[in-house]
Amino acid sequence: MINLIQTNSQLFTLGALLLFIIIALWVLQYLVIRYSTKARAQAMYYWMRFKRYFGLSKRLIRLRAGYPKSYHFISQRFDTQHFYGLSLTILLLVGGYALALFIGLVEDVVTSDSIVAMDYFVSQQMSMLSDSPIVSLFILITSLASTPITCLIVLLTGALCWAIRQRYLLIGLLIAVIGSTLFTFISKLLFNRVRPLDILLFEQTSSFPSGHATVTVAMY
Repeated sequence: MINLIQTNSQLFTLGALLLFIIIALWVLQYLVIRYSTKARAQAMYYWMRFKRYFGLSKRLIRLRAGYPKSYHFISQRFDTQHFYGLSLTILLLVGGYALALFIGLVEDVVTSDSIVAMDYFVSQQMSMLSDSPIVSLFILITSLASTPITCLIVLLTGALCWAIRQRYLLIGLLIAVIGSTLFTFISKLLFNRVRPLDILLFEQTSSFPSGHATVTVAMY
């Protein structure tokens, strides 16, 4: 075991980093669940004070009097009483940020930046472990994102939503799964990035973006 670690020290360092990230995400999840209600109440309190303060601003009063339609549109974007207000504004900002990250990733892949070098490095290191039981474990994890398992989860979740009479949840589930599947399919056709030669599992489709990762994250 020690010889294996010494021979593949960089790969094990990467694995340790991933483990650290997973633990950090678990801790973050615990903190969010533990303190989210109190933090939300505090945020709403300061948000209302912020709105009250700027509502008395002379500039805003003149803006409201001079451009009532524009002022109404902007104020509606920060309304906390319905989904089409602040919630939708934050959702659009987060979606725009995620899109910017994806565009940056596409640029790195197209220009063969350092992320591609890391991709090939990990692929080469994993090919050296083809006979290791570690590979069997990751193949088992990968199978949780396979098409049959995805369809089974969608069917079971749909049946559960139907049984508890919350059928509206099916809309979001189907949009997430079908939308991510179409997005992945079209993106693979556009980028047409070949897979590494020394692969452990053979797939007929292109390698970017990952269908397993995209559809599974959207679904789960």
